[in-house]
Amino acid sequence: MTIDPDVRHTVVATLHEDRASAPYLEATTAVYIRGSRAMSEDDVNRTLADWMHWYRVYTSDADAVDPQQLADFTERFAEMVIGVGGARQADDILAVLDSAIQHAGESGRQVGSLYMAKASVLGMGISESRERHELYLRAVAAATPGTPDWMRAMLALARYQTDISRYGDALALCREIRRHLRDRTADFECGVLAEEGIARFTSFRHLRAAEESLVHACGRNWEDRAHEVQAVARWVASAYHYRARLADIDGDHARALELYLRGADFQRLCPQETYSTAFVHLRISEPLVSMALFDDAQQHLNEAQRGFDNCRNKASGDQQAQLGSATLAAARGDVTMARGLIEEALDEARAKHYWRGELLALGFLLALETRALRVGRVLRLCWEILLTVRRGELARNGTILILTRIPLLLPVAVRRMSRPRMRLRSLRRSEPSRRRLDRCPCPLHHPSDVP
Repeated sequence: MTIDPDVRHTVVATLHEDRASAPYLEATTAVYIRGSRAMSEDDVNRTLADWMHWYRVYTSDADAVDPQQLADFTERFAEMVIGVGGARQADDILAVLDSAIQHAGESGRQVGSLYMAKASVLGMGISESRERHELYLRAVAAATPGTPDWMRAMLALARYQTDISRYGDALALCREIRRHLRDRTADFECGVLAEEGIARFTSFRHLRAAEESLVHACGRNWEDRAHEVQAVARWVASAYHYRARLADIDGDHARALELYLRGADFQRLCPQETYSTAFVHLRISEPLVSMALFDDAQQHLNEAQRGFDNCRNKASGDQQAQLGSATLAAARGDVTMARGLIEEALDEARAKHYWRGELLALGFLLALETRALRVGRVLRLCWEILLTVRRGELARNGTILILTRIPLLLPVAVRRMSRPRMRLRSLRRSEPSRRRLDRCPCPLHHPSDVP
């Protein structure tokens, strides 16, 4: 995955002789895409360093720069940053992106993807910020309405609004995109369907409508198209992912696993996106815990944490992986460890103004204390949840709608954290029509099943 120092020396020499050096650009990009599935944290950062080294050498002589090639390179670099991350080098990456934005502006090239990449880097440390919002708005403004670049930027802005709990704004952006859909941008309908479903699910508003959108987003026509267009593969994977979460909430854990694994098939068509792949492992662990398959769940949590470490995303992934570990600890009977992990996640969410994360952690604590029958702590946590009306998740989402979903979600979390003996009794009483598994059916535990 990394580039040998001797090769780099040869490349630098070649750059001075051949200003275009297209073969090196293509070769480096191909190496990155092929190797990104199994990159270690060091591989990620060395690869980014190689790309930034190339950029600095190539742009050191303004007369030698081929604007089109530079645009192609920075577009790929932006994709790498968005898909993989690399917060350990955040300052260096931001400097390269700022320089690339300046070059693109001077040559009249498209800058939207660079703005989105910069917003992605900023999002590795904190979920919400005025600068991130402004960058997404600039990406939208830099493109002509109705064009693919504009739709990509609008969908990125919609996802950001969902991430910061502005679900109504996210849905409004999706409606605006729909108004501009034409034959040449028809693929973006899949993205709109996926984002609408995600916003509705995440806000716990109209879960049935969320499921309808998600089912349409992974229809047969979109599945076929996913093998031709990577963006469609990404949207189809996301739609299956959130359909699986709905099935898990409904208590159909085997069906949830089936949907997660179907989504993972499409996620593998986007191999550079280690962040999304990490979330697949995280979510697969949840129904496994519910089915008391603890060792398999632990392996998926380990894979999830490894993926989040590689992309260095600290806004959401790390917190949710920690909450997953807390759930597993509680299910195994270690309530003290579970409480410590959740409280740590809560403190970090508040420090980063990650309000949905704050409410999520409070909800996990509420489930844990309910499981432990600690009435005093339950009442105190209910009060803390109500206090988020002032500044947190409930301040920006429908308070009544969120509170009415607590009876739906709390039993799910309590059951998942319950003692193994209680869980096994619950599984035996579950509906006969719902399958029960004795092993995770994924490729991690059945390597021969990997396509």
